[in-house]
Amino acid sequence: MPDSTTDPPAEAPAPEPNQPTYPHIHVQLTGHDGNAYNIIGRVATAIRNQVGDAAAKQFTEAAFAATSYDDLLYLAMCTVDVH
Repeated sequence: MPDSTTDPPAEAPAPEPNQPTYPHIHVQLTGHDGNAYNIIGRVATAIRNQVGDAAAKQFTEAAFAATSYDDLLYLAMCTVDVH
């Protein structure tokens, strides 16, 4: 009998590497104010408009917990499609 803690079942799709959580949400950051609060606002608004308040709140809380500007940019790129 196979151990249930090993690999996921064959029907469970594996996440694609290097894809953001919400690849269908596109946020233009270049050419706009690069202030951290502006980035958080633009990404959170896009998430709220296409996914909902709970997802936007989750991003916002994670963004304010970021320890550096680079961490914030990385979080944004891991969450939505950033241009």
